[in-house]
Amino acid sequence: MRALILTILIAIFAAFYLPSDSSSGLPANAGNVMAFSTAVHPSTGGCQSPPTLSYTVPLDIAASNSQANVNCLVWQEFIALNWLASPANCEADATVAASSFGQPNNTAPVVWETYKEASEVFQKDAAPPKPWCFADNRKLKTPSPQKYKVFGLDSNRRTSSLDLSHFGQAGTDGAWLTDQNRNLTLYEIRLNADEFNYINTNQLYDASIQQTFVQEPGIDLPDGTARFSQYGHIGSIELKAAWIELPDPSKWPYFKTSKAYVVYPNSKAKPKLVTIGLVGLHIIHKTAKGPQFVWATFEHVNNAPSTTDIKDSTLLPWYSFYNKDCNRETDHYHCLPNGQPSSATPSSPNFPRQPHDPFDAPMQVVRENPINGATFDNVAGLNQWVWNLIRANNPESVFLNYQLVDVLWASAPANVPPGSEVPLTAGNPLPSPSTQKVANTTMETYSQNSVTCLDCHTKAAVASAQGLKKFASDYSFLFSMANMPLPSKPNSARKRP
Repeated sequence: MRALILTILIAIFAAFYLPSDSSSGLPANAGNVMAFSTAVHPSTGGCQSPPTLSYTVPLDIAASNSQANVNCLVWQEFIALNWLASPANCEADATVAASSFGQPNNTAPVVWETYKEASEVFQKDAAPPKPWCFADNRKLKTPSPQKYKVFGLDSNRRTSSLDLSHFGQAGTDGAWLTDQNRNLTLYEIRLNADEFNYINTNQLYDASIQQTFVQEPGIDLPDGTARFSQYGHIGSIELKAAWIELPDPSKWPYFKTSKAYVVYPNSKAKPKLVTIGLVGLHIIHKTAKGPQFVWATFEHVNNAPSTTDIKDSTLLPWYSFYNKDCNRETDHYHCLPNGQPSSATPSSPNFPRQPHDPFDAPMQVVRENPINGATFDNVAGLNQWVWNLIRANNPESVFLNYQLVDVLWASAPANVPPGSEVPLTAGNPLPSPSTQKVANTTMETYSQNSVTCLDCHTKAAVASAQGLKKFASDYSFLFSMANMPLPSKPNSARKRP
């Protein structure tokens, strides 16, 4: 009798939590496999404003600054920013029901995908950007009736008109990341209306104007308070996304998907329209309580195993950036975990390489710091809690396959005075880098234990000519993308408001 009861309970559990996908032979919402195998108790960690399935972007940390409150804040941001958008106004579509959150195989843009891409703001010759929510109708070599994401370089390795992003990871001198399908990871950076309005109104897309503006009145991005009401009420948000091409349609139901034209390096082919899947997402948000920004990072659960997963043999059936059957004899990187590629890396006795690592050699990515489940920073428990919330509304939601990795925030926040030079203060970030590193396996693959986002961004400077001071840009590297105007267009003709 006990055996019969146990069998029935297991069958109910499997039917409710692990619905099958006959087309792929994989459990639907593969993230649930890992989530429930860890036996982590769902918990909000005691935060004062638990996430809800809502399209409203939260404005700030709840009543008191704590890791639990910050963790809940960013999960709410993730939900709101991934709500289906109304392309007409680049805001959340209020008519979309919670039961449609993360509907599989829907490539329509979500809210953050309607935000301005960085290269649309910082253009050649400091040209003014198009208005917010402008419908970009540029013609591709392959005509299309709608606007798609576009990633690529031309065959001569020069930045082309198709390039809206980069293949290299930040701080690595151009190191790339290749998935197990032998395709490069694609990156894009976007900013919300508050930040765009501030940059556009003050003409900070112009490097020459930046140099004077940073000294007086000083670059101070909106934080959502009344002082910045002319720019918006949410505060500045920047997002960096990592995508991979998904050649296998059976994997599409497990990812937030979009359509994109892609041209890979050294390819002479015309841009091809492909389905891409989201594998990583940084969200940084400047608020009144977080003037150093609140730094959150999310990932797809099937990106890569952690060191603990490998040690305990708790591997998922598949990963996008890891092969459990990797062969050291045939693998280009000899199955070395997180082996950083280079276009000119010398060989060594322990790790011989070709003079140029090929772009199509898969990487063996491993998470060096497992998702935290400690009481003071119970990210693993909060992920479980939010998945239960999403599942109750849409058991097929693709966002059941995305997890918060962690959140970095300044426990001793400070504002940036005009004329500040780099590096700025990190504001005593938590969790403490000495005890818990915050890194995304798709965007900090090769530096998971060396530096944090905030470590790097304290050095973010405005665009500058050689010999000028390195004035700080309020923690955003986007300002360094600004160009100088054409000589025929003197600054006097474009006075700052």
